[in-house]
Amino acid sequence: MIEISNIGSALKQSSTQAIQAYSSTLSSASTGYDYSGYTNTIGAIGSAIASNKAEKKAREELRVQRAEQEAKIKERELKALITIRSEIDKIFIDGGMPLSSHKVEAPVLYLFAHGSNKSEWNRNQSVTMSISNVIQVHRYNDGTYPYTSNVKRTFESSGISEPVLIGYFTNKDEAEKYRNSLLEIAPNAKFSIKEVEVKLEEQSVNTNAKQSDVDFWGTKTTDNKSQTKNNNKQAETDFWGVSVKEKKAEPKNPQPMK
Repeated sequence: MIEISNIGSALKQSSTQAIQAYSSTLSSASTGYDYSGYTNTIGAIGSAIASNKAEKKAREELRVQRAEQEAKIKERELKALITIRSEIDKIFIDGGMPLSSHKVEAPVLYLFAHGSNKSEWNRNQSVTMSISNVIQVHRYNDGTYPYTSNVKRTFESSGISEPVLIGYFTNKDEAEKYRNSLLEIAPNAKFSIKEVEVKLEEQSVNTNAKQSDVDFWGTKTTDNKSQTKNNNKQAETDFWGVSVKEKKAEPKNPQPMK
């Protein structure tokens, strides 16, 4: 029992000395496990993290403000763009051909057409606008002009969908000036111009005549007159080719054959 007690006392003493030696080593070490300076470092790191969070918040707020400003700028741009396009629509309004009640005496009228997708006019983007050359439309011999729908079909066949007729003009120079003004203004409203050449048969114009010798498609109306005369001549015979005059010469009550 005495030996065991001595051994226990020796182990206890040895453990105490080991702990003291370890503590002494930690306290006297200049490197390694000395945490005494780390408190200030941790505080600096915490301040840096807080500062970084504040900076991120400031950047986010700045980004939001910038996005709001850009949205307002784009909204103002779109509003101005729609206003310009609306003014163009008012100035270059859809026209048409005169009616007989308008008492227009000009043998030839001039006009051009433009066309675009109206559903794209309210968007802040480039819109393709097709603009034709100035064409001439001749008056018929009876004093009337081609229907507006017929003239529009001419532009449609040249590739302008839903054409807007600009005119009519009685003077070609005025029509050309009006067309040039559209070519100049349209790009300012983000219209991408596509010029379309509408080709019609050239016709000589007699400005002293009140009537044109050709119709809108270049067909000579004198040919129509000749056809009418031929039809009248054909009308002088019946369905079987018997002369109407000969039939008139027959007696009203012919004698029965024996």
